[in-house]
Amino acid sequence: MRKITQGLLIALLASCSNPKSDSATTDQKDTSASEMSTPSTSPIAGNWVSDQYVENVKKTKSVFQNKIYGTKVLFFSLNENELQTGSATLHGFTDHEGGSDVAITFDKEKNEFVKDDSKKTDDPTFKDSFEAKLNSQNKLEMYFPKTKKTETYQKLSTDLDTELRKILIAGSYTDKDSKSKIDFSADGKVNFEGYKSYKVIYDFTTGPGFDGIIFYKSDQKNTNGDVYQFKIIANTLELQLMKGNDKNPNYTPSGKKYILTK
Repeated sequence: MRKITQGLLIALLASCSNPKSDSATTDQKDTSASEMSTPSTSPIAGNWVSDQYVENVKKTKSVFQNKIYGTKVLFFSLNENELQTGSATLHGFTDHEGGSDVAITFDKEKNEFVKDDSKKTDDPTFKDSFEAKLNSQNKLEMYFPKTKKTETYQKLSTDLDTELRKILIAGSYTDKDSKSKIDFSADGKVNFEGYKSYKVIYDFTTGPGFDGIIFYKSDQKNTNGDVYQFKIIANTLELQLMKGNDKNPNYTPSGKKYILTK
């Protein structure tokens, strides 16, 4: 891992072993402060998701109602090793795909990362200049001077799939009919009707037109699964198997409706 604080360490050691005049000491402190302006551990490193999207999902208990998330990308990632060098690539993702990438660089005068306008991007998502910094709530604000608009993102402790499971589904339930206990974990494990894992749907580009969960018979989520429509009413989770696929998006209910109480 490349550390940008090596110069700072050398400067501090030199100032301790070679005391100088007041003016020399002042110069040394100024240099140190400048070198500290890009921290060795960047607080903006990691995965970030649209704040508006997450808060609205929490409020409505629905992903489908919030498929229009109001920010240029749904979520993005920033690599800490890259940020330590003062230059990095912001890897942006929509609800359907990735590829919304843009170069950013550290502006020492503003003491924040900004879009690197010296590097051309073919993706129109981030065609305008922007500044990125943390606000008082440790949320990342992306400010666009041209439009005078600010987009806010909150940090994910893991990834979007896990976050949606935590917000909406994760927990222990009792089936209304069978009285059996069903556990949904935040990491995607489940013991429901022979299924072993599950995923909350957030890509509605070619998917169903309702809030849905994909259940899988194995732990491998890259296999074909079954789509269930879900509704959350207070502490109750309703699940209904739906028949259909991406080529035939007219899903229809099939079989019984499960009513699970948390």
